[in-house]
Amino acid sequence: MQVKSFKRKKLANLLRFVYGSPKKNRADRLIKDTRELSSLAKLLQNKRAAVALERGRSLAEAAVFVESVDETRTRLKGLLKECGIVVGRFRGLEGAEELTDAWKAFVTAAKEFIRDGR
Repeated sequence: MQVKSFKRKKLANLLRFVYGSPKKNRADRLIKDTRELSSLAKLLQNKRAAVALERGRSLAEAAVFVESVDETRTRLKGLLKECGIVVGRFRGLEGAEELTDAWKAFVTAAKEFIRDGR
């Protein structure tokens, strides 16, 4: 097999995704485990997801562009649970009432959205 041409910028991005950049002590790499390579390959096949990665988005953020609506709804359910735990840590703290009230309203709207399948 012979490579006839390639885009330098795309190769540089791929190397950064997998290995990180020396200037940032490799902390900017996206792939932390070899099991994530298949996810990266899938994302790079989708133009919107690839652009998101090139602009610094995480694998999880870029994955939204390749998911079905149902998969994204499932993701939202999980994020609601996770964020609920985080917001719950602030309950009872001075000044947190506005945050927790806004969170409750958001969760209610999001759950209705998920339930109604809109």
